[in-house]
Amino acid sequence: MTDELQFGFKQNMGCSDAIFAVKSTVNYFIEHGSCVYAAALDLKKAFDSVNHFKLFSTMIDVGIPLPVVDVMCN
Repeated sequence: MTDELQFGFKQNMGCSDAIFAVKSTVNYFIEHGSCVYAAALDLKKAFDSVNHFKLFSTMIDVGIPLPVVDVMCN
C-alpha cells in the first residue's frame, strides 16, 4: 500500500499530477497573502542507503519544521 501523497510508481498518477498539486498549493498560499518558498532535492540514490529513522530524528533535532520532515517521510 502506498501513501496518498505519493505520485510516482502508481497507476494513473505521475509527474503532471505532482506538478498540479504543487502549483495548486502555491497558488492557494499566494492568494491568501503568504510568501511561498520551495526547494527541490534529488535523493534518489542516497535515500536508499540512509538510516531513515536517524535522518528524520536528526532533522527534528536540528530544528527543521515538522511539516518539512513529514513531507520527507512521505
